Amino acid sequence: MMNNFTKEIIDTYAENLLFRLSEEENALVLNEFVDIEERMNLINKIPNLSSVEPMSHPFPLDDVILREDIHEESLSVDDAFKNAHKVTNREVEVPRVVA
Repeated sequence: MMNNFTKEIIDTYAENLLFRLSEEENALVLNEFVDIEERMNLINKIPNLSSVEPMSHPFPLDDVILREDIHEESLSVDDAFKNAHKVTNREVEVPRVVA
């Protein structure tokens, strides 16, 4: 089996999510990705898998009725930001709450 995940890929993912991983954390995440990949490969070996309809839940939901989506107008950017105390580059600045 070919490993599609590398330390560099994990570092790139972390950087894109705006955090850094230690070497130990990277190794842990990499092992988890490899484990997930192995399980996905196992699932892909199931015969006739493409003929099985995808499920949204692991069991039937006979008593759940979902409402129809209704298209509504969204707020304009100006309306969304009008009560914000400070907006910079279309981002709301909020007070820091964690030291």
